[in-house]
Amino acid sequence: MAHLDRLSTLVSQMNVRGRRLVTVEDSNLALIKEDGVAQRLELYLSKPVAEASPIDARLKVELDLGGAQNPLFVALPPCLTVDLAKAPHIASIAALIESESAGPRCGGGIALDRLCGLLVITLLRLQIEKNDAKTGVFAGLAHPKLNRVLVAMHDQPERYWQVDDFLPIAGMSRSQFMAEFLAVVGRSPMAYLKSWRMTVAQGALLEGARVNETARRIGYASGDAFTRAFVASFGVSPKAFVAQQGQNPA
Repeated sequence: MAHLDRLSTLVSQMNVRGRRLVTVEDSNLALIKEDGVAQRLELYLSKPVAEASPIDARLKVELDLGGAQNPLFVALPPCLTVDLAKAPHIASIAALIESESAGPRCGGGIALDRLCGLLVITLLRLQIEKNDAKTGVFAGLAHPKLNRVLVAMHDQPERYWQVDDFLPIAGMSRSQFMAEFLAVVGRSPMAYLKSWRMTVAQGALLEGARVNETARRIGYASGDAFTRAFVASFGVSPKAFVAQQGQNPA
């Protein structure tokens, strides 16, 4: 059986961004050093950061994972900490991010985005490899059967999925699948699918997709049906959401 890539689609829809800051006050990424040598990387997903991270360790960068509704964001701890002595590849990425965030350079914005995306992928790999999550998407991605269902959802949000479609993918009976999915992922399959579709929708809208196009991309029969679902999830219409993000409404 071909290897299932559990992260590519997931990360591609996260709209990871790295924004260079003038000062470090709003930074959520810290590089802790001793005698000039990087020892620990800290990524804070919950604020305030100021109480947890030394101000002189914070980089002039804010790393955005694409919004708090993303299932990965929900599954991650408030702070991701990496011992760089045990992860030299992450230390190398962190050093490049530190360099790019130090000041404006040609192509710096794109380089910072790419490096932050690479950093997120490596951090997520560590989370899956640790396999210590009790519930949530990481527990599901580490599960030998449910990970195939999650990958199918992530890869094909536009498909008209029914619970019975997942059974042969997981190789489980209906009752076993429903109970296992709820226990491991923490919500029902259809609730998770809706959350994922809304994550994809947010990214599509911010990239300039129109409402009807976004609706088709995530499996809604009409723009009106999608708009109702979006409002139920976020409390605002798709156009209002885009406007709040400082983009031109689609």
